[in-house]
Amino acid sequence: MSSILPFPNYGDSLFVRTNQIIFLFTFLSLFTLAHEVSAQRCASDQLTIRTTADGESIATACSSEVSEVIFANEFTGPVGMGSFTYQWQYLAADFSEWVSIRGANEATYTPSLESLPNPEGLSLYRVYVTADNSTPEDRTDDCWQYSSAAAGLSINNNACSRLPVEWLSFGATAGAKKVVLQWETTPEPANAGFHIERSHEGLDWNVIGEQAPLSDNVYDFIDEAPMAGDNYYRIHQTDFDGTITYSAVEVITFTADTRISVFPNPVTDAFTVLLPSAFGDNAELSLFDATGREMSMKTLSASAGIRIETGGLIPGLYLLRATSRDGKIRETVRVVR
Repeated sequence: MSSILPFPNYGDSLFVRTNQIIFLFTFLSLFTLAHEVSAQRCASDQLTIRTTADGESIATACSSEVSEVIFANEFTGPVGMGSFTYQWQYLAADFSEWVSIRGANEATYTPSLESLPNPEGLSLYRVYVTADNSTPEDRTDDCWQYSSAAAGLSINNNACSRLPVEWLSFGATAGAKKVVLQWETTPEPANAGFHIERSHEGLDWNVIGEQAPLSDNVYDFIDEAPMAGDNYYRIHQTDFDGTITYSAVEVITFTADTRISVFPNPVTDAFTVLLPSAFGDNAELSLFDATGREMSMKTLSASAGIRIETGGLIPGLYLLRATSRDGKIRETVRVVR
């Protein structure tokens, strides 16, 4: 079919042949619609209209970007054409007619994906302009003009690569009993969301929270229960197609409350020891005299803490040492008998 068109032969490209067909109907329609209006047509030296899509004759966009495309006009002609009225039109998908778009009466036009006459290919638009020649009260000298050529919007999702999220920043700050994470990314329409991950040694990661995408791409998350010692943090981001990216890793060494409590102190025949949760289970307790000699003692589980009997100790100063099972936490407190 393309061989009968008055265009150079660019080969068998479907896109070229489609453009040839569409632009043929575009130009033919400019000369067959004069009966639709009552005013006279503006002479070409009076008014010429070049319609563009984002400044181009044909704009290419992904489906998700259609609402960002702007059709606009460039006018050439002498000064004094007065005020303009606008009516935007699109070429029907079967190329049979130009269809006026209801409510499209501004100087520019932005389509929606649902309104495209050809949502999977090339959609063509033009504008019909009426000029009042600076005499709005006298319609006899009005003239009208169409775009000198239609402007097109081509939908090509393959041409629009989805770049992965770029991490603009990621940081972790330790508070008194919590860790605050903050991060910022570039805009990414395909972003499905984030998972906040934490690790004790940077090897095995656990999800401690989730975050949906936000319009400003600025995020924060609070770890209300950090672990004693090193806390490794990273953000796991997932696209709708399953693509995953990770932020950099931040490390916070969180010193939890490791102070042990002894009461009563001074002690009599026994005292009770309270260990904070940072020591975990099965912590080891040791009692030393002033010379550093370890003393024997009897320990009993109590409803609150650990009970230590000291009836056999002579009066003096002693040191009680608590050590966590993994040996990473060790605290010492003075005990007076």
